[in-house]
Amino acid sequence: MIYPYFYESDFSIDLTEGKQNHSWTLTDTSRHHCVQVLRLRQDDQIVIINGLGQKARGTIQYLDKSRVTVALDQYQITPHPKAISIGISLLKHPDRLELLIEKITEIGVKDIYLLQCARTEKHSCRFDRLDKIAISAMLQSQQTWKPVLHPLIDFSDFMHLNHHGKKMIAHIENNDTKDLIHQQHQAVPEPLSILIGPEGDFSKDEVMLAKEKGFISVSLGANRLRAETAAIYAISILNTF
Repeated sequence: MIYPYFYESDFSIDLTEGKQNHSWTLTDTSRHHCVQVLRLRQDDQIVIINGLGQKARGTIQYLDKSRVTVALDQYQITPHPKAISIGISLLKHPDRLELLIEKITEIGVKDIYLLQCARTEKHSCRFDRLDKIAISAMLQSQQTWKPVLHPLIDFSDFMHLNHHGKKMIAHIENNDTKDLIHQQHQAVPEPLSILIGPEGDFSKDEVMLAKEKGFISVSLGANRLRAETAAIYAISILNTF
């Protein structure tokens, strides 16, 4: 049976205590969703997650418009999913960036880096809103790990971070790119990273810098894709590696 998921960032499991019964009172946001949106009732079962791989199933013990208490009886700690990271430029239209965050979270991604690139037209975003969208997508897809949404960072500064594993940059500037899907046959169990540029693509200097830092040039097929489509497509492919 599928039970509704609720995100509680302060929730934690201490298995050293054994599988003892505990109760948990939902936060205001979860309570509102439980009572006003889903219209759950006493004795209904739900799942609580903290976005860090921990989850617990329980039964609603008490419910009214001001408080929801859940009696927990099943606990689980799930391993982290595949280590996939994406660096994506801010997009000109916020709604497209929001769609991007929603879809790649549903598909599965560990880290999301927001990049300020040479051709990025937008210079700020509603970070709190994007984070809420990621939480909603995590709950919708019933995952236990929330992707880490990193603050906006300049492309050159991002290049000086420590990046491990297989690193790729998708662009259309040069003809030395290899199709991303063909990289699948060369992949090994390691972190995977991909960079997606703004609407005008990465600049030549950015591509050159990325190559100097060990990023492999890849293409996303013959069609010219919108940035948000490119990101969703790339994350879908990387999840098959």
